Amino acid sequence: MKAINEPVKHTENYIQIKDWLKQQDGIVNISGNDGTDRVYLMHAFSSDAHVRLVVTYSEQRMEQLYEDFRFYDKAVYMYPSKDILFYSSDIHGNSITRRRMDIFRRLIEGEACTIILTVDALFDKMPDLSYIKKNVVTIREAEELDVEARGGIIDIFPLTEECPYRIDMWDTEVDTIRSFDVESQRSIEQVQEIQIYPASDMVLSDRRTAQGIRKLEQEFKPYYEKLRKEFKTEEAARLKKQIGEIKEQLTEFHGMAGVDSYVEYFYSKTVSLLDCFHTKNTVVLLDETSRISDYADNYMATFLESMESRLEGGYILPGMMNILFTYPAIVQKMQAFQTLAFSILYHEDRYFTIRHDVTYDSRVVNSYRNNFEALIADIGKWREKNYRIVFISIDDQSQTDG
Repeated sequence: MKAINEPVKHTENYIQIKDWLKQQDGIVNISGNDGTDRVYLMHAFSSDAHVRLVVTYSEQRMEQLYEDFRFYDKAVYMYPSKDILFYSSDIHGNSITRRRMDIFRRLIEGEACTIILTVDALFDKMPDLSYIKKNVVTIREAEELDVEARGGIIDIFPLTEECPYRIDMWDTEVDTIRSFDVESQRSIEQVQEIQIYPASDMVLSDRRTAQGIRKLEQEFKPYYEKLRKEFKTEEAARLKKQIGEIKEQLTEFHGMAGVDSYVEYFYSKTVSLLDCFHTKNTVVLLDETSRISDYADNYMATFLESMESRLEGGYILPGMMNILFTYPAIVQKMQAFQTLAFSILYHEDRYFTIRHDVTYDSRVVNSYRNNFEALIADIGKWREKNYRIVFISIDDQSQTDG
């Protein structure tokens, strides 16, 4: 892909923009672009980054950016946001949890990748990735396992892997480890070891669970009495039932559905996903700051209105009003990164401070529809104007020619 980026690297503003980014001299805005040309510029200006974090303003736009980025980078992933009010692993299956955990795994293992998300995904308060890393289980061949049964087969279905693994035991020792196809039961590949990641970003030990329940009870009792004194008996009963169900789920069934909303009761320190990236090797790419800010404002207004209603109705505790980071707090966190904004037209943003604006005008070339005479004529015009021209064609071997 180096040949594709060369035209941009030879423009007069490229070196200056890269210097601004290295010096972290504020956010740099690149205006005059839209559509697929924007993704091209995003890729070109972040080609030396280990991780790209692309922030956009809607799920539809996220999917569009994902499809466009896949041309330049195969390691592209969409990080799904979750409705913290109504999110439940039981409702969504484990689709959202699976995709989020897969990205956590890649970040923990230091994989170079591009992650695309809507800005509200950065609002979630979550445990630091170190908690997940501490609970990764590694199983190796010829290793002794602490199991009650001797011999036999153990099938493991890791949430972050595409295929399950079958462990053949010899007494209490691991004999072989193979991935296998669920339908045919046939082995796919033999491996020396596997790493099993937790099935949730909230990993609760018995001690942490007990501490979290105590915090819940400490806040629940006075608020429950307050509701009763205000003759809101229905709301008080609803809250009592709600907290009782959470306690029962954690202590009796060891379930995690719906517990995400109570994360701050179980962890003294919570972080945004943004805190999980290294500032030195990550570039943040903003897809239209004004639209991101509008989306964030609408999201937070809807969230606060809903939470106030739920608080009055006895659905939540007062402490749960602060289960999200504010948008200004997220914007401030972005200042620690090399950050590029992209827009059609430059204009000031009420949250982001744009220190530099550079225009890269672009236009869409109509399809030639096998009219090679018209293509040759245009090439002649471009060469007369000293344009740099890159031809991209995909053959059977998916090679790129420049």
